[in-house]
Formats: sequence, C-alpha cells, structure tokens
Amino acid sequence: MNEVQVVPEFNLSDYELNETSALTVQTPAGDDMLINGKPFIINLYGSGSPQFVKAKHKADNLSTLRVQSMFRGKTVQNAAALNDQELVEKLVACTASFENFPVSPADTYANPKLGYITKQVVKFLDDDANFMKKSTKA
Repeated sequence: MNEVQVVPEFNLSDYELNETSALTVQTPAGDDMLINGKPFIINLYGSGSPQFVKAKHKADNLSTLRVQSMFRGKTVQNAAALNDQELVEKLVACTASFENFPVSPADTYANPKLGYITKQVVKFLDDDANFMKKSTKA
C-alpha cells in the first residue's frame, strides 16, 4: 500500500528578508541617542531591496572604474574625498527615513564629527540578520 506523504506547505517568502529595518542610533557611549526625549531612528533599506541593490551596484561600478584607472597609470586626485562622497551617496540611497533628527541624511553622513552614526549605519547594513522576518512559529 502506498502511503501519501503530507508535506507541510512551503512558503519561500517566510525566508526572504524585509526590505527595510529600523536602527536605533546610539551615542558613542552606547546609550540610545535621544532628541527631545525620543530615540533617533534611521529606517534603512536592506540587501533584499531594490534601493540597496541599485546603490551597491553603483558603488561597485565606481570602485571598479577607479581601480582600472590606477592600472592604466592614471592617478586619482582626491581619492579619499571621492571614497567618502561615494559612501555618503550609497548610505543616502539606502536610507528610507530619519525619525526624530532634524538633519538630512546627506549632511549627517558627510559630517566627520558624526562619524559614529555613519559607522553604525554601515555595520547595520552589513548584517542581513537585521532584516530577517520575525518568526511567527513557536
């Protein structure tokens, strides 16, 4: 007698990343950064989003072009400033919104004195676990 094996329903979307996730920004001392008593939150597009994919592709292309220029003997003037500007552009493209912070993402990420914020955003974006769907199963 052939037994029919029942396979639980498989839903691929259960394993996909969320397109966005929220980063609660911390001060350099590790406390939540509060603005008028409310946490500073940055909503970011993760690696599963079209915004992130486009920003990463652009950054990768610019990096490749710079390396190719170096191999051709062309020196890149202000390479460090270009790298910084490209990082700012990538992070701005990956930022959905700021909550409770009255400064634009571009001005925030470009300000070296706010570099601790930029570092948190880069670290957050690099970890896909920050964009995982919450499990609904026990």
